Amino acid sequence: MNRKELRSGAAGPGVDACAMARTLLLAAAIVYVAMISASFLLAPPGAPAPLDIHVTGYGPEEFAAYFKTLDRPAVLHATGPFRWLDYLFPPLLALGLLALFRCLARAGWPARLGQIVAVIYLVADLGENVLLDRMIRGWPSLPDTGLIVLAGSFTRLKFAALAVAVILLVVIMRRRRGAAGGKGA
Repeated sequence: MNRKELRSGAAGPGVDACAMARTLLLAAAIVYVAMISASFLLAPPGAPAPLDIHVTGYGPEEFAAYFKTLDRPAVLHATGPFRWLDYLFPPLLALGLLALFRCLARAGWPARLGQIVAVIYLVADLGENVLLDRMIRGWPSLPDTGLIVLAGSFTRLKFAALAVAVILLVVIMRRRRGAAGGKGA
């Protein structure tokens, strides 16, 4: 593929989808490092790890255990620096994935499916963030079990969407490698 083929009019005239993907994914990585730093380095002593890093989600029992460990400084931290970064990260990552799959559009269905998966990730992560923010701001009152289950489901969906995106990228790379290997034979 040459640079002319990589250019996409979807984001505007002359915008290179691959360059946009690199920029957005780099910004997402920087925000992620800041978010993890805020989570572990700036958190009050004894503050629990955020629930939204639990790959398998969480249920009412796990949430109740987490909730019991919170104190006022931990609530302020969880609804402050960490949460703001956590609202910034999903759009950066999702837009970066959208641009990356757009850059790889010639791969056909895996790239189109990857764009859909990126949107699913965005909705799941932002939905999770809104619910967690709402539940933690209600501290010290334990939230409704239904909200806890829904937030845990969004967490699982978020990580599942990211896993599918990675699998699709592997499929695309393998197809490209196979196509390149077949041309030289």
